[in-house]
Amino acid sequence: MTTGYVTWQTDFEEVGIALKTINAKNELVSDPMNDDISILVAVNKGLVVLSGCSHAGIVNITKQAIAMSGIDNVIAVIGGLHLVEAPMDRIEKTVNALHSMVKGSIYAGHCTGFNAQDELGKQFGMRFMPLQTGNYFEF
Repeated sequence: MTTGYVTWQTDFEEVGIALKTINAKNELVSDPMNDDISILVAVNKGLVVLSGCSHAGIVNITKQAIAMSGIDNVIAVIGGLHLVEAPMDRIEKTVNALHSMVKGSIYAGHCTGFNAQDELGKQFGMRFMPLQTGNYFEF
């Protein structure tokens, strides 16, 4: 299933960049990325969350995935975490929240940024891996 509109539940996550869009009146307006959706896959071992760039916040996305699926055994989060320009306090809050929710692994894309990847590596150890072309996952 997909998350659909992701509810903002945290006080530390944000879109992260100033985005604009054209509304129905052809006006340039701020874009809160309400259309940022992720894919949820229930497998016999637990829940896999597949995000795009996580503009709605990976913690918000993961919380919503758990609530929608009723599965709290998150075995993998795969995708961009969009923390490349985030301050360290947000990165630390995000990694700590993920560590409390994700029992499996984190596979993070390019927009996660080096600082966040470093923090993920510290918290998750061998359960963290940067995404690379050609990665193959079997659940």
